[in-house]
Amino acid sequence: MLIQERDGTIVRLLAPPGDDRCTIQVEVPLENVEEQATLFDRLIEYAFTTLGARFLEVRVTTGDEEAGAGL
Repeated sequence: MLIQERDGTIVRLLAPPGDDRCTIQVEVPLENVEEQATLFDRLIEYAFTTLGARFLEVRVTTGDEEAGAGL
C-alpha cells in the first residue's frame, strides 16, 4: 500500500509476502487533485511502470475522514 501525505510524498509501501505484482492503494487529498493536473497520470505511471503493480486503487479524500481509517 502506498500512503501519500498532504505534501504529495509517499511514505510507505506494503506488499503481501511473495506477491511480486501487488495492488497499490493511494489516498490523495482533494487539494492535491485540484492543484496538480497531472497527478493521476503520474500515479498511474509510477504504480504500473516503476512498481509493476497489477492493480491501482486511488481514493480522493476530503480531509474530513481520518487518514488510513479502515485500512
